Formats: sequence, C-alpha cells, structure tokens
Amino acid sequence: MCLAEYSNTQFFEMFRMEKETFKILVDIIQKADDNKISKPYTGGHHLLDIPSYLLIFLWYMAVQDTLIGIGKRFNVSPTTVMNVVNKIRFLLLKLKKQFIKSPSTDKELLEVYRAFKNYPGVVRALDGTHIFIKVEKNQQECYVDRYRRHSMISK
Repeated sequence: MCLAEYSNTQFFEMFRMEKETFKILVDIIQKADDNKISKPYTGGHHLLDIPSYLLIFLWYMAVQDTLIGIGKRFNVSPTTVMNVVNKIRFLLLKLKKQFIKSPSTDKELLEVYRAFKNYPGVVRALDGTHIFIKVEKNQQECYVDRYRRHSMISK
C-alpha cells in the first residue's frame, strides 16, 4: 500500500491520522525498534517494512474489520496481521512514558480537575476519549457515537 495513492483527506478518513503525523510516527518507531520489526531478511516470505506494519496496525485499531479482511486488504495472512498488531502494540507500550504524561504537581492536577469539573467521576481523559453522558430526550441524537451510545469526545 502506497501513501502517495491517498489524498490527505482519504488517508485521514481511512487511518484516523494525518500523513505527516504518520511519517513522524514511522520515524519514532524506526528509532525505537530493536530489530523485532525490521529484522534482516533470511528467506521465506518477504518482510514488511515499518510503514506497512504501522498501516496494518492503524487499520486494525481504526476500523472494525476481521483479521481475514485486514489480511486481504494488505495482502498478508491473518496470522501476520495479529503478529504485526502485537509487535506494534508492545513497541508503543514501551514508548508510552515518553508521550503520555500524568500531572506531577498539585498545580497540574488542579488544572486537570478544573478542566473536567462538569464531568462527575472523570479525573482525566486522553484526547479523543469517549466520556459516557446522560442526555436530555430532545438532544439524544446529537450525542450518539458510532456504537449508538451517548458520549462526548474529550479534546
């Protein structure tokens, strides 16, 4: 799958990420990879490159598709899809402390509480997190997410 095939809008609609952000993430993964993804070719099936790994992972995370469906889309086996997803997931989990920061001071924690004061029971949320809400009858259709539940997305 070639990135040049897609406009920025198409890429965002399919993978829930802008092309430039994707390229940055590929660079981050390449630097963090400890040869579990980009290992040398030793024969057998051709190896996928890191952008292909990341596209498969993003498709898996962004679209409710089966392993078979994803495999057909990217021309790999369902087992390869699951292996790719697990390798990228574990690599991203290793990197999470670099990118996900919790409040470390009382002042930062107070800012978080203030930001979510209108959401009882919510201490903090990542950007894009669905927060389930109760909605008045006349506004129900305005807050229905793709799973047909009432929620708001944090920003």
